[in-house]
Amino acid sequence: MEDIQNKLTKLDGTPEIVNETAACALVNGNNLFGPVVGNFCTELAIKKAKETGIGWVVANHSNHYGIAGYYSMKICKEGLLGMSFTNTSPYQVPTRAKQNALGTNPITLAAPGHNGDDFVLDMATTTAALGKVEIYEREKLPIPETWGVNKNGVLCGHQSRRVRPWIPRQNERPDGPLPRSGASSWLRPRAGGRRP
Repeated sequence: MEDIQNKLTKLDGTPEIVNETAACALVNGNNLFGPVVGNFCTELAIKKAKETGIGWVVANHSNHYGIAGYYSMKICKEGLLGMSFTNTSPYQVPTRAKQNALGTNPITLAAPGHNGDDFVLDMATTTAALGKVEIYEREKLPIPETWGVNKNGVLCGHQSRRVRPWIPRQNERPDGPLPRSGASSWLRPRAGGRRP
C-alpha cells in the first residue's frame, strides 16, 4: 500500500505484451501493482501451454507480486506444471560475506498429482523467507541465529545486533540481511581450520 500511496506503483493501466511467439512472451508490467502483472502473465502462460504444450512468460517493469507459490498453484489447478520465479531487492548475504548482495529470489513449482494430491514447492533461496522473519518480528518471537548476520558477517538472530539491509524506504523491512540457504556453511571451518 505504501508504494501506491507514494505513487511508486501505478493503479491504472494494463500490462502489455512486448514480444511474443506461440509458446513465449515478454510482458511490460508498466509499473503496475504486482499481482495485476502476475495474474496477467499467469493467464497468458496457461493459454499458451494449453495451445502449444508450453507457456513461458516473463515480465519486466513490475512490482512485488505477492506469494510466488500462488501463481504456480493457479497453473497447477489447470492440470499443468506450474513454475513461478522472481528476483527481489538485495536482502541476502552471500556465504562468509558482510553485506547483502543478492535477493531472496523465490522459486516455486507445482505439479498436479493423483486425486488432488499435488506437489508444491515454494521456497526462498535464503535460510528463511523475508516474510517469515517479518512474522516472527510482529509476533515478538525470538529469531533463530541462522536467520541473520551481524556487521562482521557472523550469524546472529538478535535484531539489535543484526546489520540493516539496503532499504529503498525507511522501516520497509526488518533489520538484518538474510543468509543464503545452507547457512550452516558459515559454521564449517575454512581452509586452515579456522571458523569465520
